[in-house]
Amino acid sequence: MAYCRFSDADIYLYPSIEGGINCCACRLAPLVRTIFTEGGDFMGVNFEPCGKCRGKGCPDCMIHGDTHGMTHAEAIQHVLDHRQAGHNVPEYVLQELRIEIAARRLEQE
Repeated sequence: MAYCRFSDADIYLYPSIEGGINCCACRLAPLVRTIFTEGGDFMGVNFEPCGKCRGKGCPDCMIHGDTHGMTHAEAIQHVLDHRQAGHNVPEYVLQELRIEIAARRLEQE
């Protein structure tokens, strides 16, 4: 389950099935070229249409890339970086990450 989604934060942070934690369409990540096929919009978030296609999708459209495979500690710093950049990230995201770190430490004892 996601730590937060675009509906309640400026980031979409979730645990990956491949391991680690990902930040989807991360505004701290570089813009990358992409082609949208269904209406040309990525939930209206972090999307920079090229102007030629007006967001319908073409090779010149850009979206922020994802940040992949972060550890819990890296994800906490990543959230703090987003907050420093002025992005809305609820406190419960940090709390959940810290709880999971504590739980893993207990499992290792």
